[in-house]
Amino acid sequence: MKRRVSGIFLLILISLGWSHSAFAQGKTDFTLSVPDEIYEGEQFKISFTVNADGKKFKMDEPSGLNVLYGPSQSSSQRIAIINGNRTSEQHTTFTYVLLAEKAGDYEIPAATVMVGSATYKTQSRKIKVFPSSARRSGSAANTNGGSRGSTGISDNDVFVVATASKTSIYEQEGTLVTFKVYSLLDFNFEDVKFPDFEGFIAQDVPAPQVQQLKAEQYKGKVYRTIEIKQVYLFPQRSGQLVVPSGTIDLVVSVPVRAQFDSEESIFDSFFSTYQNVRKTIKSKPISIQVKPLPTPKPEGFDGAVGQYSLSAELPQSVVKANESLTVKLTLKGEGNLKLTQIPTPAFPEGFEAYDPKEDDQIDVTLNGVRGSKSKEFFAVPRHAGDFVIPKIDFAYFDPTTATYKTIKIDEMKVHVDKGDVTTQTSVSNFTDKQEIKYLGKDIRYIKRSTSSTRANTPSLPLYVLAYALAAVGGLIVFAIVRAKRKEMGDLSIYKSKRAGKHAKRWLKLAILKKNSGDHTAYFEALLKGLSDYLSSKLQLPLSNLSKDTIAETMQARGVEVSLINKTLSVLSTLELARYTPTGEVGEKDQLYNQCAEVIESLESQKL
Repeated sequence: MKRRVSGIFLLILISLGWSHSAFAQGKTDFTLSVPDEIYEGEQFKISFTVNADGKKFKMDEPSGLNVLYGPSQSSSQRIAIINGNRTSEQHTTFTYVLLAEKAGDYEIPAATVMVGSATYKTQSRKIKVFPSSARRSGSAANTNGGSRGSTGISDNDVFVVATASKTSIYEQEGTLVTFKVYSLLDFNFEDVKFPDFEGFIAQDVPAPQVQQLKAEQYKGKVYRTIEIKQVYLFPQRSGQLVVPSGTIDLVVSVPVRAQFDSEESIFDSFFSTYQNVRKTIKSKPISIQVKPLPTPKPEGFDGAVGQYSLSAELPQSVVKANESLTVKLTLKGEGNLKLTQIPTPAFPEGFEAYDPKEDDQIDVTLNGVRGSKSKEFFAVPRHAGDFVIPKIDFAYFDPTTATYKTIKIDEMKVHVDKGDVTTQTSVSNFTDKQEIKYLGKDIRYIKRSTSSTRANTPSLPLYVLAYALAAVGGLIVFAIVRAKRKEMGDLSIYKSKRAGKHAKRWLKLAILKKNSGDHTAYFEALLKGLSDYLSSKLQLPLSNLSKDTIAETMQARGVEVSLINKTLSVLSTLELARYTPTGEVGEKDQLYNQCAEVIESLESQKL
């Protein structure tokens, strides 16, 4: 009986062990492996591997490639027992030896394999065959035909190249700058420092989460390459601007081997050793010729460069007094969209305007900076009637045709009905004459008394004094309204007085971005807020906003030199902060405080 129980228990243990082995294999993967570099007239090997017992392998014959051998099949299995747990791994590999007689682009077809009753399939793979003249001589470290025997690295072994999509552009026209590393050796990044793009507004192209080295032929040799940064630069002034050098610190693996009579010896790899060597590489500066925008500039132009469309929406053309009215403007297109301002509609007199609501949907891609941005403008009419929101002109410069173009939004008609009586009577400034007469009768009725009328009638001097005060009050109100009209008529003065209020919204947005952990957006919000503030406060269009013009304008308006230097210093720090590694929380708060202090100091001065 005991033997029977022991036998059953042993069978259960064996079954559990095999079951665990089966589950340990996990997901079935079927992959293709090809060499990084292939040259014409050279044999090369490709391998299909499945992490299981693969059967019935099949691949169509590749077009343009000669199959010299294959498919050959090999299997391997690894069994391990760790802490009483049994695991097994099995791999089946199918190998071909191919030959490309000519340089060019080829395709390895998809292959299929059976694992149990399931069929697995690989993706087809495109390969590039390089000319034999591009083949490296000897080892990767030996670029001059001889064995190095030392750990020296020449400038042809590893370097960085900066290129610009355009080197002759207009103000505010973007150019895509790419920093790419070329190497014949294996390497790792240690530190990357990008320059301060002085004279430009920079907008980064988001890099993919995972980047792989690519083989690329450059000046007759095949290098491993990787693009480490791509950024759109928008020049803020005309003339010759320079994209400075980027500096990259690398750790390079250099092969060190003994001398052999034949460099092609198959035993070289057994005798090769590697040594890590630090190397600093720098890109060459790029000169960008920036052409000034043509003059005269049309009315409604505020620095927009690119290709745009503008639309307007008036959801309700009939509203009641003291109810909100909304006008939405949407700007779409490609260009310096992030820097472009949507025009502000001029609401009629008697409409109380409020801060607009903004929504940006802008993507920075290799194809350009494109998307849309919209603003919803809110106003409350205070009395009834028919009103007109004047037409809106939006002008932009199209660099493809080198001409200005103007988009015209037709005037919008609004009918305002009388609002709620209780609401209207509370707004005494807009009560009409009939209501005043009625109100007067009502007051006289309430104040009737059986006492002597003569006793309640004020004397003549009091009447004169009351009329005099009313006349003075009317003049004061008239002066205030006239000044307000003049201010609204001059948009630059109006924007200058509201600059501080507008900047606070950018500071609030920066706090939200910081709390969400978006490092780049945090500094962009601070920079955009300070730039917009200075543009409005100093009445400088964004197209002419540079450190030089800011300093000149502030100096002409009597701003202290210390405050001018502090403003320029904060601007430079904000521009640089977007391209440096994420700092400590204290550093971010300090920069935020400096930005707020500059705005507060300028608000306290009469500019």
